[in-house]
Amino acid sequence: MRAVFMAIPLAVLLATDAAPALAAEAGASFFPAPSSAWHISFDGHDPEPVAIHASWLPAFVTESASPLPARSFEAAEAVQGAPPPKAYVYSEAYEFRNKVHKYASWATGPLFVAQAIVGQQLYDGDGSGALKTTHSVLAGLTGALFAVNTVTGVWNLWEGWDNPAGRTKRLVHSLLMLGADAAFLATAGNAPESDEGGFEGNKSAHRNAAIVGFSTASVGYVLMLLSR
Repeated sequence: MRAVFMAIPLAVLLATDAAPALAAEAGASFFPAPSSAWHISFDGHDPEPVAIHASWLPAFVTESASPLPARSFEAAEAVQGAPPPKAYVYSEAYEFRNKVHKYASWATGPLFVAQAIVGQQLYDGDGSGALKTTHSVLAGLTGALFAVNTVTGVWNLWEGWDNPAGRTKRLVHSLLMLGADAAFLATAGNAPESDEGGFEGNKSAHRNAAIVGFSTASVGYVLMLLSR
């Protein structure tokens, strides 16, 4: 029994020493062939790495490791090389005019409502002096606000014309408001005259022109509010 236990380690040693020679004779090169099973490297160098050939790997590994097409790299370079969109910077005067234009637009809304109520009462036959005075004051305020908005709006449209962002919206808004200006001028030109006999004149033409002006201006306001 003692002889059997001593024979097993001896056989292992002989097999490990003979493994490199057998591998070389068989032409196998998958594993490195150490010179000796008991060899220890004292110089601090690691054994040379094993070279893995592509023919040893499965087909799906080699296919997934294939380089990307040239078009992919060209597309990536095109995206990375594309210049960022240029930001358009307005002047301080533009911003100031824009604020004035906005505040005047908000103030015009209540004037429209008040003028419509007073004008309808005058149209129905209430020609009192106080009501006529109120109508004239409201008309003057509306005309002044529209004059301010016309100047500031056209000026800013001219200065910001080179900015393509929202240019069509600004142009349509400006055309609508200029149309409202024309309608209000026609309203003032068709204003009925007052005399001792009461409220006389071309009331229908005056009212119709005012309605066209109010409607056109309202569409222009809503266009700017909804497109923000």
